[in-house]
Amino acid sequence: MEQSVPANVCAVALIATADRPCLLDRRSLPSVVAQHLPPAHVLVVDDSREVGNTHAGREVCSRWRDQGVPLHYLENRRTPGAAGAWNTGLDHLVRHVGDPTQTYVCILDDDDAWMPGHVAECIGFAIASDLDVVASGFHRVEEGAGPRLISPPSRLELGDFLVGNPGIQPSALVIRLSTLFEAGCFDESLASCTDRDLCIRLAELGDLRYGALAHPTAEHWACRSRQRLCTPGSPARLDGLNSFWRKYSPRMTAQQQEECASRAARYFGWTPPNLVSVEPEPALLVRPSASELDPVALVVGFIADVERLTNVEALLEDLRRLRDEPGLAG
Repeated sequence: MEQSVPANVCAVALIATADRPCLLDRRSLPSVVAQHLPPAHVLVVDDSREVGNTHAGREVCSRWRDQGVPLHYLENRRTPGAAGAWNTGLDHLVRHVGDPTQTYVCILDDDDAWMPGHVAECIGFAIASDLDVVASGFHRVEEGAGPRLISPPSRLELGDFLVGNPGIQPSALVIRLSTLFEAGCFDESLASCTDRDLCIRLAELGDLRYGALAHPTAEHWACRSRQRLCTPGSPARLDGLNSFWRKYSPRMTAQQQEECASRAARYFGWTPPNLVSVEPEPALLVRPSASELDPVALVVGFIADVERLTNVEALLEDLRRLRDEPGLAG
C-alpha cells in the first residue's frame, strides 16, 4: 500500500549501466518515469567499455532529459564495475542533494524494471516505520518460464549473507543515503557479490532499522541468453567469489564455509581457491633496525561520529603513543 511522503524527503533513482543502452532506453528508464512517486533525481552512471555504447548511453539520457525527466548522466570515474559506478553516483549525490538523512537511494540495474508503485511504497514504508533500509519482493524473470516471486528476508542476519543471498536484489533495495555512507558504500575490490557484501556491513550497524515488503515491486531479468554479471562461470562472477571468500571465509564457521562453497559450486561452478600457506625463508624474517631505515612521515585521516566520541578518544591515544615510535619522522 502506498503511503504519503513528506515534502522534505528526497527520492533518488540510481542506475548503473554498462554496454546496454537499448535496455536502459526500453526497460529501466521507462519504469522510472512511470512511477506514481517520481524520483526527484534520476542518476545514470555509465560503466560501458565500448566507446560506441558510451555515446549511445549519453544520447539515450539526453532524449529522456529533453522530455522533462530530472536526469543526470555521469561516466564511472572510479573502479570499473558496478561497485565503482554506484560509488561514483553516491559521491555525486552527497555533493548535490540536501540532507542525506532525508535522501533515499533507490537502486536499479539497467536491465531490470520497477513496478509503478515501487518508489512510493518503499519510501512510504520507510517513512511510516522510520526505517533506514527497505527491501521488497521481486519477480525473477527467466526465459521460457513464468515470473517467480522472490521475497526478501524478514531480518538482516549476517550469517545468511556469508553463506549466500537470502533474497535481496539491488533493484528492489531502497537505502537512506546517510546509512550507505555509514556502512562504507560499495566495496570496489569485489567484481561481484557486492550486494551480499553491502548487506553484511549493513547488518553490522548496531542501530540499523530494516524492513521488508514481501510482495513484489520490481522485476529482475535473469536471462541466460546474454552475458550477465552473475552468469555461471563468468570471469567477473568467479573473481568476485574469490575476493568474497578471501574477505569473509576467516569469519565463517566450518559449516558456513561448507555451505557457502557448496552453494557457489551449484549455482556458478565455483570452487574455493587453494590458499597455501608458505613458510618464509629465515632470511626474510630479518627486520632492519630503525637506524637503518629512512624516517617515515605518517599522515592519518579518519571520519569521526559525534555519537561515538569514545572511539575517537581511543584512536587519538593510540596515535599519541605511535608518535614516539622509532623511525617515524612525525
